Amino acid sequence: MDRVAANRTPPLLRVIELSLVIADLMENETTVRAAIRLSRESHAPSPWSDCWLPEVRRLLGEAHRGGQLGDDTPVEDLTVLVQYLVDGTEAYLRTRLDTEQGYDDSAAAQLNRLWTLILTGVQDTGAPGGNPPPARP
Repeated sequence: MDRVAANRTPPLLRVIELSLVIADLMENETTVRAAIRLSRESHAPSPWSDCWLPEVRRLLGEAHRGGQLGDDTPVEDLTVLVQYLVDGTEAYLRTRLDTEQGYDDSAAAQLNRLWTLILTGVQDTGAPGGNPPPARP
């Protein structure tokens, strides 16, 4: 995390890199998986995400202030999205490692493709019916 935080790339790219590093660690480091499992199963008052989520929140705030995020992109919502992506990667890996199914890609490669979808969008706003729905109150 310190290596990613010290990187001089734009903050949004550092958030993505941090999530990919975490995915790689979860997939390849037994001690990381064990620590996550202990945190999950012990119902610890401080979840394992407390060691990386504050840095994600800080970097996203920096990205917002630097104009990397849309004005209507709430930092807190994007922070939750990052947490869902990392938590989902952990759940995917837990299932995959428990079943010994063969997969061609690493978890980090799959997560990287998801980030590409998120950053480029999946909706063609020029297509009929392509406008996003109005925000709910």
